[in-house]
Amino acid sequence: MNPLRIFPTVALGIWVALGHVTTTWADETLVFGIHPFMRPTELLRRFSPLTEALAKAISHPIRIRITSDYDDQIRLIGQNQIDLAYMGPVPYVRMVARHGLKPILGKQMVHGQGTFQGVIITRRDSAIQTLPELIGKRFAFGDPNSTMSHLVPRAMLLEAGVPVEKLARFDHLSNHGNVALGVLMGLFDAGAIKESVFLEYQERGLTALAWTPRIANHLFVTRSDLPTDRIETLRTALLQMPTTPEGLQLLKNVDHAITGIEPGQDDEFSALRTTLRLLDQAGVTP
Repeated sequence: MNPLRIFPTVALGIWVALGHVTTTWADETLVFGIHPFMRPTELLRRFSPLTEALAKAISHPIRIRITSDYDDQIRLIGQNQIDLAYMGPVPYVRMVARHGLKPILGKQMVHGQGTFQGVIITRRDSAIQTLPELIGKRFAFGDPNSTMSHLVPRAMLLEAGVPVEKLARFDHLSNHGNVALGVLMGLFDAGAIKESVFLEYQERGLTALAWTPRIANHLFVTRSDLPTDRIETLRTALLQMPTTPEGLQLLKNVDHAITGIEPGQDDEFSALRTTLRLLDQAGVTP
């Protein structure tokens, strides 16, 4: 049996209605798109309380949609087919390049910073000590559009003289958690995940082989044609959420490392755009 079949795939069209729905707003339910960086059940567990609180804060029902993959989310928010989205940095940059700027509601802060890191991992009992030693080894990436589970680590491997052609094998798994489990189970010698997932699985036997540079963090955006007053209401509700212990806990349900939400600007992603251009020049595209 193919060992990769143990990893669940994301089902298309997963929807959950949240918030107090009244007759007045029944035809104006907002749709919140989340990229499948974890299993659907885990995403619903983490995001449902936050989304319900946000819906109550703005007096509008909100419906969660877990997109089939990263490209699906980019297309939906880019073409204004969903109302708001929680996006990783690379999908955001790709979305802007393809569809133009979208209003940014806020950018998450981790440990007080608006930037985050990824990590190339191995098992704690692995003999691999440096990136060049990955030549001839098996490597697990996440989704091809993932910032810290593919593109930024892929650039690091290139700089270390380890293009994927020199790996024994590489695979794209559906999310960060699957990458961590694949390495822990010995299906892969190394993999790439974001910091918060590494900290979650570290005690099970993972170790950090190399850390990525810090880049601007995940962010919340809306479609460009959403009414201005509604955008401002959403932005205010989101930025104020971490100012209370209850609101902060809702954000920590999404990612335990979150410490706040701050305003975001498109130019904060300039360094990431430079990395992506280098990958494009090397023929590496999602």
